[in-house]
Amino acid sequence: MDLAAITVKAVALTGRYDLITEAGADNGIYYYVNSAQRMLDMLLPHPKLDGRKLVTLAAGTQTATLQYLRSINLVEVFDNTALDGVPLDRIDWIEMRELYNTAVADIDQGTPIYWCPNTLALAPEQKTMTSQALAAFTNVGDVVLGDHYVYTGIRIYPPSDGAYTLQIHGEFYSPALTTGTDTSYWSVEFSWLLIMMTCYFVELMMNNRTGANEWLDQVKTFIGKLDMDIVQSELGLGPLHIWG
Repeated sequence: MDLAAITVKAVALTGRYDLITEAGADNGIYYYVNSAQRMLDMLLPHPKLDGRKLVTLAAGTQTATLQYLRSINLVEVFDNTALDGVPLDRIDWIEMRELYNTAVADIDQGTPIYWCPNTLALAPEQKTMTSQALAAFTNVGDVVLGDHYVYTGIRIYPPSDGAYTLQIHGEFYSPALTTGTDTSYWSVEFSWLLIMMTCYFVELMMNNRTGANEWLDQVKTFIGKLDMDIVQSELGLGPLHIWG
């Protein structure tokens, strides 16, 4: 099912027809659907959360950014000739500074060896800073101005000395559903579960705790069943077709 079909079912079950327009457009229901989707991702870490961000590194590159990231499991680099990538060692920012305690322009380039988390955000009082104002500062590195919340950054050292492919393996939250034709893992594979969780959030926001808890109890029952399927798949006992 796509987002439009999910919303039709959810408003019918809750009676909240005010959350869509007469033409079926969003009038608030998308908020509840996306809240439900994020909660399902948090309740059941499923294999479809796994993904890879592919980054082409040019000479001198030392940073990369990601969206919807939940966690990073592995960062590896390919030199575009070898079939196997070379895993980078994760260290923290303090260790990185100790190893490369000099201006970026003075660091010898080479095959990347290390990666560490990279802070992209400025302090809250500088959220409205413009790119022109930022240019007055030196050696600030990568900064995401404005709404940086969906972005996560990593820094790699030494800066690459040529063309490489960086693969960042991790778990990613399902992207937000924003148009009626949008789909996601939950809307396609377990649409009824996404609808039920949407109903939970609708009832919860109306302070109907009894109705909300009834929906949540049902969701937890099915989540428990799916969790057992995941465990069976990881043990090689099936049903593997569920995860595609």
